[in-house]
Amino acid sequence: MEIRIENRPLTYHEKMKFHENHQEVMRAYEYYTKRRFMRFDVIVLEGLIKVAAPAQIISIIKQYSEHHKYSKNFTFFGYIEPIVKNQFRNKRGGKKQ
Repeated sequence: MEIRIENRPLTYHEKMKFHENHQEVMRAYEYYTKRRFMRFDVIVLEGLIKVAAPAQIISIIKQYSEHHKYSKNFTFFGYIEPIVKNQFRNKRGGKKQ
């Protein structure tokens, strides 16, 4: 028996179950990119919240969604993961990765 998990957009009720920081980043992503926040993007978001503050993540989302070169490549939330991790590594008092 095979179990499939679909990568579908999160519903409003699913989004409301998350912490305020997660909701803030989700709203900013949907506002700036005009794309829905998908289910598999939550995994990436959890890692980014540990590395950087929500305001820092939102500034990167805004920067890369509005830039003429990067906006074409910015098709999913995981695109900014290495950028945020490299830029804000060890800023919140965590160990180096």
